[in-house]
Amino acid sequence: MKQKISTLMDGELSRDEAEALLAKIRHHPEAQQEWSTYHLIGDVLRQPDYLAGNVNAAFLERLHAEPTILAPHSQRTSKAGFIAMSAAGLDHGYGLAGMAFVESQCRAGISAGAASKYAAE
Repeated sequence: MKQKISTLMDGELSRDEAEALLAKIRHHPEAQQEWSTYHLIGDVLRQPDYLAGNVNAAFLERLHAEPTILAPHSQRTSKAGFIAMSAAGLDHGYGLAGMAFVESQCRAGISAGAASKYAAE
């Protein structure tokens, strides 16, 4: 329902679809609430000065009420984790290099074997 109301507000529904949706809104309290909410959002977006003034004042009021925290965050770093991840990366790199080497040797051997077979015939 929210998506259809949004589409209606954007003017993207046909006349028949719009009339059907408006009839549905008239008979469903939840749809009427959504309709009112969309209009409220539109009104607020068209009056940014009113919203900004009230929000800033309320925000500053709440910010001043917040306690001040003077203790810094702990900055523990784990060198063991860094070393383990580095070792795992190296291990995977060596494995990948080894697989590439073996595959290239296999291909070279197959090519050489095929060439010698055809040369003998």
